[in-house]
Amino acid sequence: GVILFELADGDVPFDGTPEQVRRKHREIDPPSVRPKWVESVTERCLKKEPEDRLEGIGRLLELVDKDEEEEADFAQAKEKDTIEAWEDFLAKWPRRLREPEASARLEELRRKKEWKETRAKLMQRVQTLMEAEDYHEAGAVLERLTEHLGEEASGDREYQTLRRRYREQTQEWEEQWAEKRQSLIDETLELVEERKISRAEKTVK
Repeated sequence: GVILFELADGDVPFDGTPEQVRRKHREIDPPSVRPKWVESVTERCLKKEPEDRLEGIGRLLELVDKDEEEEADFAQAKEKDTIEAWEDFLAKWPRRLREPEASARLEELRRKKEWKETRAKLMQRVQTLMEAEDYHEAGAVLERLTEHLGEEASGDREYQTLRRRYREQTQEWEEQWAEKRQSLIDETLELVEERKISRAEKTVK
């Protein structure tokens, strides 16, 4: 273990007098060394209790080969960087050296995928409501979309375009409604005037 550590690091894990080295070996964990698979093997070789250490050079070489294979698969998964690639890696190498890092990346990719799916659904919902001229509900969903995007909203061109369309269409709808409302008011006033005239004529007769 000490020789392997020195080959990887260029220095021994513990220095000092022979007594200091023995004491450090009993009480202190060895420093980290890279690459990760070398650190894993040296840790197993430098266990405090002899019965916990690797059993001979054959077992050491077996673990080295296995750790190298895991590192190669990890590098491949990292290059692809997809949910499927990380799932395959973790299925092949459960409870191994790279599991924490691989699991963290897989969870991050899953969150990103869910975030994108939610964004797409909300965008589509706003568009559908706008086509149906349900601007009140469209506005509510648009606010949910804004909250979902957070800081990403300012740089999301598709979202900004949708929000601009919403403003333009609601403004146009409000103007049309105002015209219709005024037209109804005018028609109502005309009817009222006609009735007043009709009653006046009847009174005169």
